[in-house]
Amino acid sequence: MRALSDRLRNSICLCGYTETLTFALVSAVENAAFLGRESPAAAAEALDPTQCQLRPAPVRLANAKAREFEQVRTTLIPGVLKSILHNKGRRELPIKCFEIGDVCVLDSSTATGARNLRHCCVAIADECFSGLEVFTWRRQQQEVHGVLDVVVQELRFTGDYKIAELEAGAAAVASAAAASASEEAGSTSESRAAGALALLKKVLDRSLGMFRLLPSKGKEASTT
Repeated sequence: MRALSDRLRNSICLCGYTETLTFALVSAVENAAFLGRESPAAAAEALDPTQCQLRPAPVRLANAKAREFEQVRTTLIPGVLKSILHNKGRRELPIKCFEIGDVCVLDSSTATGARNLRHCCVAIADECFSGLEVFTWRRQQQEVHGVLDVVVQELRFTGDYKIAELEAGAAAVASAAAASASEEAGSTSESRAAGALALLKKVLDRSLGMFRLLPSKGKEASTT
């Protein structure tokens, strides 16, 4: 696993990204609420932590010294976002960074009651684009998709995935049309806000299992 992680680090660095190293302990708010996730108290018996990433059960510290370090991270996203926040204004845009590290979730099927999982998180921050667009005014390339393709090739896998941004955009258009119709019908702002929250929850739910990687024909993924 260490050798494979090092290979991925080298490949992503060659794409122009800088590796970040963040704390494994985070606050409960950063671990769930800030990401629009629910944080269950315990892992469900039928829950497979390698498949479920939206509602992982975190490992909590019994005597945390500070609120910032009360849980073991279940995702790398908060740490990467913090890195971007602290570097904003201190370096030129775009800021392109990534992290490969372990997260920890409760798992009743293990002897310790928890399981470590190796995750990879890649992020890009720029003035006017998210890195997911096919064409941008500044550069004609696919930033995030390009990194994903490099990782897939390094693993010798065939990537079968779809662009969530297009799905979310279609949902936003449908939401705007529905809000306009509701406004004409005399609905209140509270009901429109509730509808927007419901739509956001559906988008987050649909993002579960967004990427499905299949082994390439005639090739086996190397784990050495």
